[in-house]
Amino acid sequence: EISECLVGSEMCIRDSYKASEAVKITLNKTTATVSGSGAKADGSTITITEEGVYIVSGTLEDGQIIVDASDSDKVQIVLDGVHINCETNAAIYVREADKVFITLAENSSNTLGGGNEYTQIDDNTVDGVIFSKSDLVCNGTGSLTIEADYKHGIVSKDDLVITGGTTIVYGPTSDGDSALDYDGSAIVTGGTLAAIGSAGMTESFDEASTQPVITYYCTETQSADTTIALTDSDGSALFTVAPEKAYASIVLTCPEMKLDATYT
Repeated sequence: EISECLVGSEMCIRDSYKASEAVKITLNKTTATVSGSGAKADGSTITITEEGVYIVSGTLEDGQIIVDASDSDKVQIVLDGVHINCETNAAIYVREADKVFITLAENSSNTLGGGNEYTQIDDNTVDGVIFSKSDLVCNGTGSLTIEADYKHGIVSKDDLVITGGTTIVYGPTSDGDSALDYDGSAIVTGGTLAAIGSAGMTESFDEASTQPVITYYCTETQSADTTIALTDSDGSALFTVAPEKAYASIVLTCPEMKLDATYT
C-alpha cells in the first residue's frame, strides 16, 4: 500500500516556504544560535521539537540536528549553505515526527558527513548520515552531497521520497552497507539523485516512481576517481561525476531521463 505521502499530496511535495516566518538556525562551527521558537541549541546539538519551517545555515565541525517532535508534526528543514559533520552519530537524526522535509534552498550548496563509528544516544540504532524514523522527503532546487564513510548514507525507517534538488550520496565501500536504506516505499518524482557505493546491499526506487531510474552494477569494483557518465542516444552527457572513493554500483535518476530511451 502506498501511503498518502507518496501520492503527490501537498504535504509530500511541499518545497516552498516563507523565510520571514521561519525559525532561523545559524551554525557556528562548535555552537549554534536559534532565532525563534520550536528549536533549541545545546553546544553543537540542535533539537527541533515543534512543527514548522527551520532555515539552517553555517557549519558544524562535529554536531547534529535532531528532530524530536510529536508523531503528528510536519517539520521542514531548509538547508541553505549547510556543512555538518558528525563523528559519532547522524548529521540529521529524525527521532520522531509525522513527516520531515529536507529542502535544499535555491542556489545553495550543502554537505553532510559522518565519522567511522556510531555511538548510540537512545534506544534507536542510528546508522546513517541522515537517519529518519519517519517519512522523509527530499526536495528543493539546491544541491546536497552526503559522505558516508561508515554504514549508510540516507536511512529512512519509513517512506523515502525524492521530488527535487540535486543529491549525491557517496556511500560506504563495505558490502554490508549502502548509500540508500529504507524500510517503507521509495519514490522519485523529480530532481537528480546519484547513490554511489558498494554493491552488496544496493537499494533502488519502487516502480511507482514517475521519473526513470537506472540501477547499475559494475562488473568489478571501480577505483576512486573513475568517472561515471550518463549519455543519451544523441551523445549528450546528462550526468557526470568522479567519485573520490571506490564503488561498485550506482543508482541514478535525473529529470532529463525518459522512459524507453537508451543510455550509455
